[in-house]
Amino acid sequence: MLTFERIYRNLIEIAEHLQRVRKQERANVAKEIHDEIGQRLTVINMGLSGLKKYVPDKNFDMAAQISKLVKSVDERIYFVHRLISHTGFSFLQPAPDIPCCHFGKWVGTG
Repeated sequence: MLTFERIYRNLIEIAEHLQRVRKQERANVAKEIHDEIGQRLTVINMGLSGLKKYVPDKNFDMAAQISKLVKSVDERIYFVHRLISHTGFSFLQPAPDIPCCHFGKWVGTG
């Protein structure tokens, strides 16, 4: 027969286990959001930066629009990093501060 004290300890253990599971699930969701959205935004940004090279020099409006889009995507990437970092999970490594248009040079392909 279980004593009141033993039942109480079991309840404490269950509550602590549930708390650990919740924390791990939040970390998994935060990592998935970061990886999925962050990677897709980075690919979009790289594509826009690459596209900008093919815009004729005289087409200032299109070049300006692409620059605005690159800036907007950069802001979304920053937002995702900030949002995830506020969750308190440490799986994020600080990224080098390299503009997207220089990414190819950074990884040795440009």
